[in-house]
Amino acid sequence: MNRLLFILFFLCSLGMAAQDSTTTKVKHYKIAFGKTVLVEHLKIEFKTLSLDARCPKEVTCIRGGEVIVGLAVYDKRALLQELNLTFYPYGMTEFLTGLLASNGISIKNLQLLPYPKADFNQINSNYYLEFDTLTSKTE
Repeated sequence: MNRLLFILFFLCSLGMAAQDSTTTKVKHYKIAFGKTVLVEHLKIEFKTLSLDARCPKEVTCIRGGEVIVGLAVYDKRALLQELNLTFYPYGMTEFLTGLLASNGISIKNLQLLPYPKADFNQINSNYYLEFDTLTSKTE
């Protein structure tokens, strides 16, 4: 019986050793309106805010609106893409996430803040984008 347990333990430990070890690095970013942030080897610039029609927290709306922000993505000094990113009440467009994924970066938790309030008129310079990136490295 002990011999059987030893063999079973040995076989399980071989299977565990054969798994590849992948480490994932998570970084949090915040880009203020009009500013640029370096994400790995890419620069992302928060250029414009052309629409914020989100329903304020204290108000009951028939339909929640969307937000459109303009971004520019650079690789070193060369412009890769200028894009309008649209946040809908049910999610967002996937273009930015696809662009970064093609460069080995996974983006999560993307949001535009602050969220509008009924009694406060936002100024563009108060807005910022927050997101997390995940980069995986196989060792």
